[in-house]
Amino acid sequence: MNTTPGPWNVDKWNTDDGITVWGDYKQEVVCTVGNGANEREKEEANARLIAASPDMAEHISLMLRTVNDTLRHGLTEGQAEALGEMCDQARAILAATRGR
Repeated sequence: MNTTPGPWNVDKWNTDDGITVWGDYKQEVVCTVGNGANEREKEEANARLIAASPDMAEHISLMLRTVNDTLRHGLTEGQAEALGEMCDQARAILAATRGR
């Protein structure tokens, strides 16, 4: 998949034209959410969710590979620890999409 390099970030202070999601360290605009006239909280929540997309896609791919390997070969102690860490990372990504 060819996308703007991450990480993606939200520019909360772009009040006139909605909220901008930047990629590649503010070198590229990924998208602008809303138009500045709608509910600001919804615009920010949508922008955070979009900005988390590269992290979510990468993490979901890693989790699927690990779960697939686990189903094929059984769960080792190292895999159990890795799955626990992945769950922690997934929680952190979800928290970021919710502005926490």
